Amino acid sequence: MLSKNIIDKQVNKLASEFFADQFNGSSDDKCRALSKAYTQLTMKNMLDLDEDEAFDCVVDGKNDFAIDGLYFSEPQNEFFDIYIYQIKRFIANPLSFMIYIAEKQIWNFLCMLALFVMILGGLFMSNDAVEAIRMISIAYCLYYVLHLILSFKLAVTK
Repeated sequence: MLSKNIIDKQVNKLASEFFADQFNGSSDDKCRALSKAYTQLTMKNMLDLDEDEAFDCVVDGKNDFAIDGLYFSEPQNEFFDIYIYQIKRFIANPLSFMIYIAEKQIWNFLCMLALFVMILGGLFMSNDAVEAIRMISIAYCLYYVLHLILSFKLAVTK
């Protein structure tokens, strides 16, 4: 499995080479270029293509019916395979961004585990629905406060 840093370097390289106009434009354009480059890298690795072949497969844009990549295999006996890709590059929780940058994902796991335990406690220790909602709301508030504190501490020490 490739590390996040290696993937980021490869995506930035592809974006600057193949999508240079967008990559060097506004921040929104740069995000689009990085998204297209990530699709290119994914298809390159999944289909064992070279960079130029993978670039030709990228169809990510407006009115694309949420299709990011298309690949048609070589015909064999009058038949060919069509590969349709929808590629997403994301972090599961926006609050976790700083934790991922600092490569402290175990903290995120522990926060999610604590949230899960607090939600179960709210569901099973409450007497009625209103109390359960109140306890779950408190659990989420504590979760967000914990994430904000962790994010601040990681941002200051980084």
